[in-house]
Amino acid sequence: MSAMNKTTLLFIRKALEQCNTCPGFYGAVLSSPDGLVLSSSGQFDGDESAACASGLVIQTTSSLNQLAAEGPTEILIWGADNKIWNVTVLTGDYILLIAATEVKNIDILRRMMHRTADMLNQALKLLV
Repeated sequence: MSAMNKTTLLFIRKALEQCNTCPGFYGAVLSSPDGLVLSSSGQFDGDESAACASGLVIQTTSSLNQLAAEGPTEILIWGADNKIWNVTVLTGDYILLIAATEVKNIDILRRMMHRTADMLNQALKLLV
């Protein structure tokens, strides 16, 4: 792996670790389009969370295609377990999933998602 890729991957990891400043932060994961984990933070620590993020985008895109609509760029899910899930499609169809346990702070979670997505989009342009 080149030094640029190592630097880029370190930047990606730090971007995800900053998500823990969100109230009720549960976890964050950056997934490849095919569901492989690039980096994770918090309670998301493996391929399962990355595969979940990818699956959410693939299944939602498939369902929306039945309505002649384009796929999603952002998905918000309120879970029965009092978690809020925010999924965003990034540069190169990489997927960012952030979850928090404080559903009343959805605006803070979305701001964190957008700030992290902006940072990651810059880094992902170097990998794509």
